[in-house]
Amino acid sequence: MPDPASSPSSLTRIARQGRRHRAEALVKDHVIVSMGVGLLPLPTVDLIVLTAVQLRMLRRICQLYDVRFRDNLGKSALSAFISALLPVQSTLYLASLLRLLPGSGQLASASAVSLLAGALTHASGMVFIVHFERGGTLLDFSARRMLALGWREFRAGLRLAHQPRTAD
Repeated sequence: MPDPASSPSSLTRIARQGRRHRAEALVKDHVIVSMGVGLLPLPTVDLIVLTAVQLRMLRRICQLYDVRFRDNLGKSALSAFISALLPVQSTLYLASLLRLLPGSGQLASASAVSLLAGALTHASGMVFIVHFERGGTLLDFSARRMLALGWREFRAGLRLAHQPRTAD
């Protein structure tokens, strides 16, 4: 009698779960890096570096899902998603500019940018994971269709960023 755990559909499901787990771990790693980027002391430079971190994350997620990645498509899809979250994008930019204020403005800016950068990276990664799991590509990505999920994942990212770090 064949082992049900080794049936083709079970193996496919296990492989998909493993890929999803690797993709989520990749997002988590990039969230941590993004939060560190948020601590950079130079206004707007932090946002440029953050974009590079998120683009690198998207490239690696594409590799996991065998989705063709081209820089112009990746930048366009990521930009469309982040622009759809305009209040977050605006707040992130303003928080970055707070660094120009001496004293407490710099501390408040670092905290806010770090938190927002981590949450935005989490949301971006999770949205693209879901899109690719549904068979999507960078060519057919629609920020509008993914907006509700993006907001839910952004809020989840804020909660994750607030959690104390523990040794794994």
